Order: sequence, then structure tokens, then C-alpha cells
Amino acid sequence: MRVDVPPVVAAMPQVVAIAAPASAGGFPRPGAARDHVKILAWIYILWGIVATGGLALTMIGWCIVTAVEGAREMPGTLVARDVIILSAVALLVIAIACCFPASWIFVGRGLLRRRPWARLMALVFGVVKLAFFPVGTLVGAYALWVLFDERIAAGFKPGPG
Repeated sequence: MRVDVPPVVAAMPQVVAIAAPASAGGFPRPGAARDHVKILAWIYILWGIVATGGLALTMIGWCIVTAVEGAREMPGTLVARDVIILSAVALLVIAIACCFPASWIFVGRGLLRRRPWARLMALVFGVVKLAFFPVGTLVGAYALWVLFDERIAAGFKPGPG
């Protein structure tokens, strides 16, 4: 059976080779898989630093502004105390919210060290990031593409002893 290839596809063999999924031929060179894991690890680390820093700045700003304004407007009143309590609750909520992006940093470090738990957590975070269009979708799809490759998965197997 003969399959005719359209002239456009025949003229671009390099593009087809680059766009081929890992299962259709894998990474073009042996070190490329390792490079993709490093890139993914640094994406997770930088994403975690930026998100944790943004949440921390939000937390600090919210607490300072509401506490100062509440105490200045109505010193010693019940409303001022409520504003301070609300600031403390917001501080707690944002501090807990910082744990999620901080875990991205932890997972990124685990990926750099080829820890099996880091691969599993990176896959979970990759699936979660798919919902955050557009950048999260790209990072999530990249994480799934990289970490589901058999050669990369083999590199995360726990060693003997």
C-alpha cells in the first residue's frame, strides 16, 4: 500500500522531526531528556519563587494597610479591633496559601536531584496547572510531555540500597 505525502510535508522534514512526540522517536539526542528535566525543574522553582513572593507581598501590604487605617480611623473602638482581627485572619489565610507555591520550589529541587516522589508531584502539579490558561496550560502540558517519556521515567527509578 502506497501513501502519498503532500508536497508541503515532504518539503519540511526538519519541522516534522522536531514536532514528533517522544513516543514517535524520542528526544533527538541522548542528553536532551536530561536537559528537559532541568528546564522543567527550573520552571517549577522560578514559578514557585514568583508566586510565593507575590503572595507574601500581598499579605504584608494587606495587613499593614488595614491595621494602620483601622487603628487610625477609630482608635479603641470595636470596629478597629475587628479590622485588626480581619487582618490577622487574612495573614493566616495567605500564609497557608503560600505553602502551595512554596511546594513548587521543593518539587523543582527534587526534579534536579531525580527523586521519584518529585516526578510524581510534578505530574500532579502539571495536571493542576493545565487549568491556568494560558501560561499554566503551557507549563502543565510541557511537564506531562517531559515526565511521561519512558527514558525520563526510568531515570527517576530508585537505585539499589
